[in-house]
Amino acid sequence: MFGENMKLIVSIVIFLLSTTSSIVAQNTSTNVFTTYQDCFRFMLGDENSQTNDDYLFKVAADSSIKQYWFNQKENGIILVIKLDYIKGPYSQFRGAQGNGSYFLFLPQDNGFKFVGRMEGSTYKYHGNVPPTFSTSWHMSSRQSVETIYSWKATSYVMTSKILYQYDLAGSPRKKIKDYLKEK
Repeated sequence: MFGENMKLIVSIVIFLLSTTSSIVAQNTSTNVFTTYQDCFRFMLGDENSQTNDDYLFKVAADSSIKQYWFNQKENGIILVIKLDYIKGPYSQFRGAQGNGSYFLFLPQDNGFKFVGRMEGSTYKYHGNVPPTFSTSWHMSSRQSVETIYSWKATSYVMTSKILYQYDLAGSPRKKIKDYLKEK
């Protein structure tokens, strides 16, 4: 698994390095990007970070991309990109606790369509078609926020966000707050 991820990352970095021009994302009103470089520039802008080529290539090298089945009938996949840049002991984007963004893209004939953003320190893929994702946001040794992202027509949206507290003695977790019901 680690070897496959490294091969994918190396392939992306080589591809990015081979595209030396600064390309601005095409058709940003529909969030379709023609290259991985465009995707990374969009993600960095979304994180209010610098977007110059040197920095972009460093971030691409530290980031990871995983692919999952989105629609098996059409051999469709979804890409989940964990934006990362290790600077010092921690990731510049994820901090000491590992909390941060995951960006979701659907590859298309004309590029990559941005279809959502998830937040958390970890995520799980649930293999329904289209898939659902859940994330966990590390709050403390006794609390975490768990969020569900579901496909709604053209993008992923948050459908559940709950704060749980855990008993260190191993008792079942306790729901503390449902963020979506308390709006």
